[in-house]
Amino acid sequence: MSRRERRQAPVGGLGRRALVEFVLCALLSATAVSVATLLVAQTMSERIAIRDAQARGEAFTNGVAAPLVTMGVRDGDPEAIADFDRVMQNRLTAGAIVHMKLWATDGTVLWSDETGLIGHTYELEESVRRQAGTSFAHAELSSLDEPENELENELDPDTGQLLEVYVGTRDADGRPMIFETYWSADRIHSDERRVFWTLAPLSLGSMGLLLLLLLPLAFNLARNTSQHVRERNRVLKHALVAVDLERARIAQLLHDGVIQDLAGVGYALPSAASRLEHEPGLADAREIIDHATDLVRRDLVALRTLLVDIYPPSLGRGELATAIEELAATAERSGLEVTVAVHTDRPLDETSNRLAYRIVREGLLNVVKHAAATRASVDVWASGTTVEVAVRDDGPAPAAVTVTDPRSGHLGLRLLIDAVADHGGELTIGPAVDGGTLLRGSFPVQEQR
Repeated sequence: MSRRERRQAPVGGLGRRALVEFVLCALLSATAVSVATLLVAQTMSERIAIRDAQARGEAFTNGVAAPLVTMGVRDGDPEAIADFDRVMQNRLTAGAIVHMKLWATDGTVLWSDETGLIGHTYELEESVRRQAGTSFAHAELSSLDEPENELENELDPDTGQLLEVYVGTRDADGRPMIFETYWSADRIHSDERRVFWTLAPLSLGSMGLLLLLLLPLAFNLARNTSQHVRERNRVLKHALVAVDLERARIAQLLHDGVIQDLAGVGYALPSAASRLEHEPGLADAREIIDHATDLVRRDLVALRTLLVDIYPPSLGRGELATAIEELAATAERSGLEVTVAVHTDRPLDETSNRLAYRIVREGLLNVVKHAAATRASVDVWASGTTVEVAVRDDGPAPAAVTVTDPRSGHLGLRLLIDAVADHGGELTIGPAVDGGTLLRGSFPVQEQR
């Protein structure tokens, strides 16, 4: 393929999937950035609002409230209380401050806009109680769930909270006091919106620009990935064809050469032994010849079995059921009981036959070597469009081994998985529902040409 053709090659299935995954990841990233921006804006707005409320509460206490707190206010003098209350109510009417309390350092409410609290003693918050009698300012978000807040119900409608500010200072007579103000949390929302719309364009704009820059690269990578997968599949297909041709060549050499020669030797040795049968003093020679005859016969059986495994003649004739029966017979020589069921509604093409045969051969080989089983079953179902192969055994449940891991030692299975995937199918191995191990493969029937 030329360089120009590679540039114009369309994005294949795997490439499209990679491109879609990239877009989804980009959208998730943008969403995560948006959520993070909102959380940062909320945190910053709370800090800004609390800091601002603390400064305003401290300024109001020291500049307005404290100079008006006299002995008359502390002693409950009606005239002094009326003057103090008038100024405080005017400030409440302005709307920024929602509630106010004047505390003695022992936790007694000296004055409050909620008159039912005046004269009651409550336990101050730990952070306030430690600083009582000193000059301090403490601010926090409050949900008004303390006992002294039982009569105060003007919570912020959006957050259910108010900004609570305690200021420790001295009154007009120089005596320590604590003045508490509650501020509306509207400031939080306005600060939150301001910070968000300051950060959002920067963060989301940067993310959008990055996505625009990465999208052409992602598209190019997806297209190259698809091209590489096609090339890999083509190489794998050629390799499988080459393997089959080499198997056929080796089988031919074995059949026409070594097996024929050994068969001739196997016939000649008994004849030579019979000629020495009545010769005196040659008993040892006859024994050696008999032993050699047995070895040749065993080797002939092994080579014929190997010949069937390498290139079964029945498979070459399109007889899938016969070829699988031969595999089962080979497996049974190791003591395994094998049942075979092949169901096809019409003859399969050579490619489908060979792939089904490879799945069964690899499955039975793994049962014999690794499963410690006594029984196995082979089932092949072939319709007009799909071939399904299943090899089950009754051995122990398989260990958690990833077949695709090069360290697992399952080279044959890894190659078989690639071969099945190259034909548009899938191969899986794992515990069977009724115990043992199940190797299952499924692939579409190749079109006859």
